[in-house]
Order: sequence, then C-alpha cells, then structure tokens
Amino acid sequence: GFYLDDINQIKISKDFTYKDALEVIEEQDPDVIMIDVVEDVTTLKRIFQLAKSGRMILFSMNFKSNKEVLQYLMQSGVSLLDIYTSLKMVSSQSLLKENCHDCIEDDISVSAMTMEEMEFTTKEIEDHIDLWKAKHSIGCIECNFKKTSGLISLFDIFIMTPEIRELILTGNTESFKNMISCLDDKIIYKKAKIKFKEGLIPIEELKEVFY
Repeated sequence: GFYLDDINQIKISKDFTYKDALEVIEEQDPDVIMIDVVEDVTTLKRIFQLAKSGRMILFSMNFKSNKEVLQYLMQSGVSLLDIYTSLKMVSSQSLLKENCHDCIEDDISVSAMTMEEMEFTTKEIEDHIDLWKAKHSIGCIECNFKKTSGLISLFDIFIMTPEIRELILTGNTESFKNMISCLDDKIIYKKAKIKFKEGLIPIEELKEVFY
C-alpha cells in the first residue's frame, strides 16, 4: 500500500461496515472524507448528515448518468433540505481506451445498420467514409499488442446553481423532479460518439457507453 502524509485509510469488511467507519471518521474530525462506492440508503443519508458539519465529502455510486443519481437521491428519501444544504456537484465519468496511434486503420466492419442501431443520424451515416471513417487498432509492438495508446476521460457535470437552489428553496418538489427528468442522460455517449467519429476510439468502446 501507499502511505501519504495527513491521509488515513480505513478498510471496510463484513465485520467493519460503512456505518462503523463513518463513526470512527467523525471522531477524527477530518476536513475531507472520501468514500468508495455507496450502495445503501442508510450510508447515503448518513453522508448528507455529516456534510452539514462543513466537511467536504466525496463518494461514488454505480449509476450511468447524473440524471439517475439525482433520481435515486429523491427516491431514497434524502430530503430536499439536505440536497439544498449539502449537495454541490454530481459528476458522471467514463474512461475509454484510445486507439493506438501506431497501428490505427480504417474499420470496414462498421456497417450502416450498426450505426443506425446506435442512434447515429441519417446525415452522420451518409457522411461515413466520405467525411469521416470508423477507425480501430490492430495491435503492434508499440502498444504491446494491446491496441490502445491510453485512456480518454469523458465527463458530465451537474452543478447546483443558484437557480436550482432557489427552485429547491421554494419547496416545490414536483418542479425539482421535472427539472431532473429533463436532464440529458446521454451526454457522455454523445461525447464518445464525437471521439469515435474523430477516429480516437473504436466501435467497441463506443458500445460500452451506449445505453
């Protein structure tokens, strides 16, 4: 393991749960708390309670979009007041394997039918080959036959703006829910599609974020 100054790490197990860890952490009174994947409502609500004390808390959840995260917060019973006072930002991210720059070539296996199934527009499909081409890597010594030169990070960020806080402050739950329902849950896919059209990622990576 790694030892870093001013950082304490606590391992979770079946005998030492998130609830136990959070109690220990609260006694240590840290400025910043970073939690691994939160999978239960009890821990989630406890996090929002701890955040009221002014601590910065970073945690992850297994959802595919900011829209899903916010909908889960509402469904799990986290109060609008807690969301108003504690939530600062939600960020969804995806890491995609970038084509190796040394063994990249046209991918002739990508068909119009495949692109249509993945919600490409008619114009995009018509422009394929003439204006842009699907690419993939075949593996070489430079990439150790891994077919990749590294990773590309894609993000979708939701920030609690003053306008959204004002909406919550009015106590209009339905209006807040409607705002959440209008969020685009395919932003990361749309960004990935741009990378695909630029030849930076193969069709397999694009499929990973298509849903």
